[in-house]
Amino acid sequence: MELKSFLEESPFPVMRVTSEGRLVYANEASRPILDQWECALHEVIPAGWRNSLLYSTDKTIKTMNAQCDGSMYEFAVVPVPDKKYYNIYASNITNEKLYQGALKQRAARHRNKAERQEELVVETRESLASEVVSRKQTERRLAHREHVLYAIHDISTSIGSSLHTIFDRITASIAENMQTTSVVIYETASDSHPTISQRQNSRAGPHLDVIPLACRLFSSQKPQQVTVSSASHEQLRECLRKHNARSLLNIPILDQNNARIGGICLLDRKERSFSSHEIQIVEIFAHYAGSEIIRKKLEKQLLQAQEMRLLGLMTCGVAHEVRNPLNAISAVMDALFLEMKGNKDYEIYLTHMRKHINRLASLMEDLLQLGRPLSKTKMQPVILKAIIVDAIVAWRKTTHTSRLVNLNAKGSAERLTIKADGVKLQDVFVNVLENAALHSGNKKPVTIYIKHAASRKNVYVYFVDAGRGIPEENLERIFEPFYTTRRSGTGLGMSIVRHITQSHDGAVRVYNNEPLPGLTVEFRFPVASLID
Repeated sequence: MELKSFLEESPFPVMRVTSEGRLVYANEASRPILDQWECALHEVIPAGWRNSLLYSTDKTIKTMNAQCDGSMYEFAVVPVPDKKYYNIYASNITNEKLYQGALKQRAARHRNKAERQEELVVETRESLASEVVSRKQTERRLAHREHVLYAIHDISTSIGSSLHTIFDRITASIAENMQTTSVVIYETASDSHPTISQRQNSRAGPHLDVIPLACRLFSSQKPQQVTVSSASHEQLRECLRKHNARSLLNIPILDQNNARIGGICLLDRKERSFSSHEIQIVEIFAHYAGSEIIRKKLEKQLLQAQEMRLLGLMTCGVAHEVRNPLNAISAVMDALFLEMKGNKDYEIYLTHMRKHINRLASLMEDLLQLGRPLSKTKMQPVILKAIIVDAIVAWRKTTHTSRLVNLNAKGSAERLTIKADGVKLQDVFVNVLENAALHSGNKKPVTIYIKHAASRKNVYVYFVDAGRGIPEENLERIFEPFYTTRRSGTGLGMSIVRHITQSHDGAVRVYNNEPLPGLTVEFRFPVASLID
């Protein structure tokens, strides 16, 4: 009786079911479960619950969780085989499950937070490691640049260094800093014809055939690099292989107007990709090399200007002093011609004397023209092609020749104007045309090209002959006053050509054709406008 009273008063559901599933006992705490089962005392419990709970007749105790009437219960089924019934003990674990769920959620949150913090720690550690590596790389790069700047400072403070010496030291510094096989610095005298000034690392062989090719292919103002495997131009690829080079980096040298005046070319036996830092290092040297090229050119121009000024003062004085007695001699010669007219014994001597007097008079006129500055007021916009056509006509009239002269001007070159003294510029073209005809021979034509790109501010004029050219050692002296290889020449023609050209803010240079035969005189003039 005490046990039955204890079971009745127990807050936990207690039930007894026969092996057939008939409910033979249930305390008051079991009421919610029985309501859910819709089962009363001495009735059979629902089949689903019967199959789940009454599974065995052995002595194994089975536990299971199930939901009844919105609450979660834990059932413990204790079989009593001898009596052929089961004691079922239940416990409402709804709150316990809620607590367990909350604990699991909290544990999951803490676990996620811990994992996130661990990830943050790892990320922070990796970030710090990456930052340390980046800082070390930056420090190395800064130290590298500082070393380069010290090298440039050392080069720039050397007293009396020639441009070739400066180039030698620059290439040595680049080769040391870049660990490359060969370094070459080259200058381009104009946009169309590169002239090479090679300075390379002594450990490598000559690469003169690589650099002109690179000049033609790499005309951009930006750094460009190629390897044997990536080179799209077959000629460049074969040229690299020929010299056992697998990588090439070309850094342009620019002037103050961002025009390309040269470049630094690096060649390496390994196939490598030059980093942005390495390119920047070479660009520092290229910037310094460009400033040195410009400075040397300005020094040369200043020296030439001073020489021309002194020569002009001297020649003007000499010409004026000589012209007066020369005029008197000429007047006497005219009188002698009249007096001795018809006397063949003296006529040959008088003709010879007059020839040399005329030559002296021409020389004095050239000296005055060389020393006389051009008046800017006489410079007006003129069509360049028209001046060249007039020069060809004037030359043919003075030389009485029908020599073939080809004038090639296409597109905008036919319509552009320059600011010039038309008469003086025509004299320049006549002088150059006469020289070209003399060098070409009797039957060979002289070709004149006018070239202009719409995006450029300059126009180029080329006088191309078909002669034997000029020895390289004489090319640099061709503009020197009184320098000539012709017995009848005064040596002032090309000096006057350069003087007049520079007075028009232009430039002139002479070079042998590649390949020979022939010589080219190249003029550059600033464009004034285009005529529609």
